[in-house]
Amino acid sequence: MTKFVQSSCVPQPHYVYSHRCVDPGAEGGEHYASAARFNHSCAPNAHQSFDAHGCVTVDTVRRVKKGEELTIPYVDTRLSGQERRAKLRKNFAFECACVRCLAEQ
Repeated sequence: MTKFVQSSCVPQPHYVYSHRCVDPGAEGGEHYASAARFNHSCAPNAHQSFDAHGCVTVDTVRRVKKGEELTIPYVDTRLSGQERRAKLRKNFAFECACVRCLAEQ
């Protein structure tokens, strides 16, 4: 259904995206610069996770139309709209205007 796009890890055919980029200057963690380019949605069409190789992967969670932007959740989508928006304001400094948040207002 989806195709492999990029990796410095072990390729898997169902991955939309897989990448590992260690920031040598970072203390206590790794930096995934390319994965950070995915925008947020409270009704995402993709989900990010870490596989057994330490690679961040992004997989689609539903069919995606050609040209549709891939989005991931930055917060727990099971939270109420008010809780999600508060966490996004506090942790990411933006007001969510995704389809789900607009419908819940």
